[in-house]
Amino acid sequence: LEADIQEYVYEQCVEYNIDYYFVMALIKHESEFDSDCISSTNDYGLMQINICNHKEGVDYLDPYQNVSEGMVLLDYLFNKYSDSSLVLMAYNMGENGAGKLWKQGIYSINYSTSVLNHQREVVEMLEGGEN
Repeated sequence: LEADIQEYVYEQCVEYNIDYYFVMALIKHESEFDSDCISSTNDYGLMQINICNHKEGVDYLDPYQNVSEGMVLLDYLFNKYSDSSLVLMAYNMGENGAGKLWKQGIYSINYSTSVLNHQREVVEMLEGGEN
C-alpha cells in the first residue's frame, strides 16, 4: 500500500479513535491492499464495502473515499458494539446476519479470528512482540 494512503488510513484512525493495526489488518484481509478489487458479491475497494452500503457520489474504487466510508462504518459499529470481534462480524455479515449468530451464542467467526490474528501479527512484528 502506498505510503500516502497508509498515512491517510492512520489519520482516519486517529480521527475516529480506531486502532491503526486493526484497520490495516482488515484491509489486508478484505482486499490484500488492492484498491481496484471488486468481489463476486459486489464488495468494492480496499475495505470491500458492499454495494448495499454505497452512497451516491462516492467512488468506492478511490482508496481515499473508500477508506473514508469504511471508517464511518467502523466508527458506527464500534460505537454500537465496542467489542472488536462483534464489530468484525457485523462488518462482514451485516448486523442482521451477525445478530442471528449472536442469538445462538456465537461471538466469533473465521473472518473475525483471521483479522484479529493479522492485527496481532503486525503488532508483534512492528513492536518486537510487546503488547
